[in-house]
Amino acid sequence: MHRPFFTHYFIRTSCLVILFSTSVSFSCSQSKDIYLDIANINFNLLEHLVKLEIDSIRRSKNRNNLFNNDILFKTAQDHAWFLSSSKEISHLQSGKKKTAQDRAEFYGSKYFTVAENILSVTIHKPISDARTDASSFDITLSTYLDVARYAVGLWADS
Repeated sequence: MHRPFFTHYFIRTSCLVILFSTSVSFSCSQSKDIYLDIANINFNLLEHLVKLEIDSIRRSKNRNNLFNNDILFKTAQDHAWFLSSSKEISHLQSGKKKTAQDRAEFYGSKYFTVAENILSVTIHKPISDARTDASSFDITLSTYLDVARYAVGLWADS
């Protein structure tokens, strides 16, 4: 069973929204420079590339690679389904699973603190690179590797 490092929660025209947690998965043999078809996203490939990018940053800081965690997978998947049905980007739900920490505890977390990052990425259209101050610096995310590097870059700077 795959346990994604992040899970998508909804797609609008040219927009991919990603929910990050700290559970991971990777298994895909496709080329990382493959064009990202918004109508037919290979989430396994995107998850794999995001994990590789994050592990690269972690290794550069003498940290261990990330590993699978069933509780965090369930926590992220739960919020992904919630966000998909609500069509809004928010860290909060209602009831017993209001925050990411509440959701993790709902699924059995007892020994760690949970936080989440939610990211909306525009695909195949020029966007200003949020990682720079120069508003004239536009980029276009068109491949799986483009999206993975951009998403991880924003995560690392958050």
